[in-house]
Amino acid sequence: MGSNFLTLKGWHSPIFRDETKLYLEYVPKDLPHREDTMKKLTYLFWPIISSTGNFSASAWIHGAVGTGKTAVSKKFGFLFEKISKQKSFLLKYIHINCKQKRTGSNVILSILDNLNVTVPSRGLSFQELASILKKILFKKKRYILLVLDEAGYLLKKEGSDIIYSLARLTEEEFNQRPLFSFIFTSKQGRDAFLLDQSTRSSLAPTKIHLPKYNKNELKDILTLRTEEALRKGVIKEEVIDLIAEIASSKGDARYAIELLWKAGKEAEMEDSKEILPSHVHKVNLSIMEPRQYEEINNLPRHEKMVLLAIIKENLSGERKYARIKRIVERYRGICRKYGEEPRSYTRVWQFIKDLQHAGLIEVNRLSEGERGTLKIRVTHEELNSLEGVIKGQLC
Repeated sequence: MGSNFLTLKGWHSPIFRDETKLYLEYVPKDLPHREDTMKKLTYLFWPIISSTGNFSASAWIHGAVGTGKTAVSKKFGFLFEKISKQKSFLLKYIHINCKQKRTGSNVILSILDNLNVTVPSRGLSFQELASILKKILFKKKRYILLVLDEAGYLLKKEGSDIIYSLARLTEEEFNQRPLFSFIFTSKQGRDAFLLDQSTRSSLAPTKIHLPKYNKNELKDILTLRTEEALRKGVIKEEVIDLIAEIASSKGDARYAIELLWKAGKEAEMEDSKEILPSHVHKVNLSIMEPRQYEEINNLPRHEKMVLLAIIKENLSGERKYARIKRIVERYRGICRKYGEEPRSYTRVWQFIKDLQHAGLIEVNRLSEGERGTLKIRVTHEELNSLEGVIKGQLC
């Protein structure tokens, strides 16, 4: 392409047929290797339709980044609303990203917006907004399937009151008939315990864990996306295999799709007629660093300190891995340095499992026996730079 290609009428990408099919917001027609999850959700929520709204259900979907939490909840929400309409049942699916909407007021404003109700965005308290929502739901008799994506961000800031209030919002008017069911998503299953005991008992959310994808599963996902997004013949099977292999270390479909998209953009900018392995390797470096740093930014403080302890062990002497006993000793020293009370051995072990679940460390067994026989390694290549990032955040 020449430097003035944007002025040329009729130009089209030699690589992409429909680039939007690789965007994060896109929900594909099929979700390979998540069929069982869709089936579980259907069994769990179907009584809402069969009872014409005299039933409520809740699910808590958890899994690492890129395991399909958002895609599954969106896909199910779209389909469930469609089926409800076919059954002449007024159900509205509403999806809220709690990383963006972290207050109870913002959540209710989003619900009202999805119901095409306009209210002042400022000046109204949570109680006033809840009262408006209550009147609207009473008037429309509309059942809500509410997906709270990344629910931990909301619950850590606001607590359980917003969830409890929504669940009980219209009981008096509807003679105990519920008008809300919930799907929560989070990276970690333990976030469900951010709900207080009474709310947990009331909702009784069914936990559904989404495991990381393996290489073959990622290859299936990528193959379907290439058929939707790319022109025929612009990518060979071995390149799809390479992308799947790279992303399989994280089990992250989002990473795999982003890698495919950016490799395609790189090929496009080079006037290449196909996506080559060199394009994949080049863009992989540009994606990897920001994503891992984003994961670290979101870690709780003590998990950051445990990760720092593992890094220091990995960097010390000729060790390429760390044992738990040494990690705990390092962690306690880091706590003293930053004026924090060290958590128990059991909590440190839980932090290690959470870091593994997030794909930030690898945990392997040296031999059968106790936990101390495990070896632990940080997956990030540039340990010195990562150490500096964490120290900066802890200060």
